[in-house]
Amino acid sequence: MTAHGTVRHDDAADDKRSLAAAPAAVRPRCRLTALHVEHQSTRDAVALDVAAVVCWHVHDVQQATVAFQRGRFDVASVALAALRTTVVTSMLASLLCERCTVDRSMRLTIRRKTARAGITVHSAEIREVNVPADVQARCDAALLAELWRCRSSRAGIAVAA
Repeated sequence: MTAHGTVRHDDAADDKRSLAAAPAAVRPRCRLTALHVEHQSTRDAVALDVAAVVCWHVHDVQQATVAFQRGRFDVASVALAALRTTVVTSMLASLLCERCTVDRSMRLTIRRKTARAGITVHSAEIREVNVPADVQARCDAALLAELWRCRSSRAGIAVAA
């Protein structure tokens, strides 16, 4: 390390020395970061509590050390911002039904923002979406009404809509 806080990469021996001198936060091992946002509104104005997890590791210790020293090594903040953005730009139905697409979009966003810091994001997954009770009740009532319409139409009974 020089007086200006940069890391020089000369040979493999420097790799081992820099790894030993690197802060524990930038050690190259797989990590899980749990995320949680509360009362975040979706695009269709439903406030949700959402929990997610991000799996990542440091692939370049030198870049990560420099990013850490400059205060740019914060996977949790980047991931939390990506989760909030994902929720705000998504409809409730897509968060509940199109989980793979939403997870992939969030993972790519986090990966793009952390790659320069020597970090590889393996996965980002929404684990839990808590829908408020009043929204659940409305959805349950609409679903029940739809089920009755389907049953009635199969039985040949006319139901007023």
